[in-house]
Amino acid sequence: AKHAEEVWIQAEIITSTDKEIIIRTVDDPNGRVVLGPNEPIFLRTSDVFTSEGLSVLDDLTQLTHLHEPAVLSSLQNRFDIDKIYTFTGPILIAVNPFKSIPGIYDEEVLKSFITTKPSTKPHVFNTSNASYRGICDR
Repeated sequence: AKHAEEVWIQAEIITSTDKEIIIRTVDDPNGRVVLGPNEPIFLRTSDVFTSEGLSVLDDLTQLTHLHEPAVLSSLQNRFDIDKIYTFTGPILIAVNPFKSIPGIYDEEVLKSFITTKPSTKPHVFNTSNASYRGICDR
């Protein structure tokens, strides 16, 4: 659902009729928001948890539902676990963490991206290596 501060907020449909849709937001589980029948509703990708915690997609093109709320939700989920780099196809999106993230630019990380085969992990080192390889392979 649209939200004044958060832009989009997760919600669950409680009931719907021809005249209105009633939703409950995650911010206020006891509250109800009434939407008109023509207001857009965007499905969201289900959260998947593994033994390591919330599983996040490295590439936004893999989202089940590809629209603004799903993209922003995915970027927020990655940001929350300090994964500031995300692919959208061949494009690398970087979100400013406004803090130092330990280990993100360590020498071992750099060396892991210096390969002849491109990595599927989103990182500025991967993009740099792919650009360098593109120039060298001409």
